[in-house]
Amino acid sequence: MSANSTIRFNKPVVPIVACLMPEFGIGFQGKLPWRLKKEMKYFKDVTTITNDKNKKNAVVMGRKTWLSIPSKFRPLPDRLNVILSRSNPEWEIGTKEGEENVVMANSIESALQRLDTDFDDIERIYIIGGGEVYNSSYQYCSHLLVTEINTNKALQMDTFLNTEKIYQLFRKASDFDDWKQFVFDTGYTENKVIEGDYSYSYQLYKRK
Repeated sequence: MSANSTIRFNKPVVPIVACLMPEFGIGFQGKLPWRLKKEMKYFKDVTTITNDKNKKNAVVMGRKTWLSIPSKFRPLPDRLNVILSRSNPEWEIGTKEGEENVVMANSIESALQRLDTDFDDIERIYIIGGGEVYNSSYQYCSHLLVTEINTNKALQMDTFLNTEKIYQLFRKASDFDDWKQFVFDTGYTENKVIEGDYSYSYQLYKRK
């Protein structure tokens, strides 16, 4: 299947990402250039909490993103952690990482297809990085959750989302209630935050 093909899955496939606006910068030298505790809690809550308490969410990430998580926090709890690497087998549960809640997969498309069809206990599938994984996922996604960050600080960025592809496939929800409804089960009702030198807002992008 070509990179420009569009596949729609039955389950929501949702990149969740914090970006420095307006260029959609997401990192520098493999790290986040900020530490925003409230935004980190939002990420945890949104990717963990489900409407159906008998289900859980999956978080899909590249190998570098997995390794960037401190070992004491891996795998991310109460979520199925799916690690992508071209050197992985097509699908292997836990054996390399020694964790039942970890799956190794070698492509985002095959991982999403498996999660969509073979896991009745998965409610939503969240893409959590890094840049290459985000930018190769848009054709599969139903929504984007973007934390739009603004600051007067001079920040260096070397990793960016593909804005051309985002604007081609998605539009930002203009109705605040759309975002609020999408994250309803998490209890978030306000999307604008000021934290230190940063102001940011939680935004929902919907598929055109």
